[in-house]
Amino acid sequence: MFFALGNNFIKKDSTLSITVGYRYVDPDFRSAGAQTRRIDYTEGKSNTIYPIYTNMSIRRPPSLFDILSDNQLYNQDLFSTLMIFNPVYSNVLPYGDATPNRTGAYLNASIKSKNKILTSKINAGIFKEVIGQGTVEKRNFGLFEGALKINLHNYLNWEKELSISSSSESEITHRGGDTISSLNLFSHQTNVSLSGELTKNFFVQTSFTQFNANGNEFLTRRDNYGNITYFTPTKVNQKDFVLSFGMLYAFRKNVYTNLQYKWWGMTFDNQQNLNYKYNRLILIISVEL
Repeated sequence: MFFALGNNFIKKDSTLSITVGYRYVDPDFRSAGAQTRRIDYTEGKSNTIYPIYTNMSIRRPPSLFDILSDNQLYNQDLFSTLMIFNPVYSNVLPYGDATPNRTGAYLNASIKSKNKILTSKINAGIFKEVIGQGTVEKRNFGLFEGALKINLHNYLNWEKELSISSSSESEITHRGGDTISSLNLFSHQTNVSLSGELTKNFFVQTSFTQFNANGNEFLTRRDNYGNITYFTPTKVNQKDFVLSFGMLYAFRKNVYTNLQYKWWGMTFDNQQNLNYKYNRLILIISVEL
């Protein structure tokens, strides 16, 4: 069973919108269209870019950079069973609003200034498992997402575009109990980007993304029928970063070319994986039909 109850408040001038609601998703609720994940974490899948590293030819763990840029990690099919997910990058609602075994309240809000200078969004939620997994104790979840965009060209009355954007997302997972079943996982992602138009349709862009995660969780293993077969304990203490600088020229609305130089890497504290850093220069030509 999937049950949701919400109430919307929209200001007449459309500058403020608030949604407050409650959601209950049964542990056995299944919907292939709503729950199929876009990112495929099937074991044995390798990264397209630098799949192995070090002189020992170790398989490189996927990083935030791969999630953002590697199309081989993305799934194009529908699955009738729950797919594997990585709790490090998404643990509160890994299957979106249709994530089974969740109940709790949520808040969505957006603010837009009349002069289109400022746009901000907030998504927050407090959830709990309906039933425990492998123990009578239940996980408690906290989610907060915030995004802000400032159109400086509107404030300065410039014809050319100049904007700065930032966002922040935090997830908290906690479960009490004994030392074996208890868990505590925290993750936080920060994004900052700047885009400026130097001449008509020619932009300079830069962005920085940092992701931190630490704590412990259990990876859930399921059989072909979706039944839980095993829980694998995992400890996490890692940092991802992606720094990019580039130039974009828009020939028209859906046709552009983009030259980017990126620095990206991943560090692990007190783990068996080895740290790594890479640089990459890429040219993108995009035509949307």
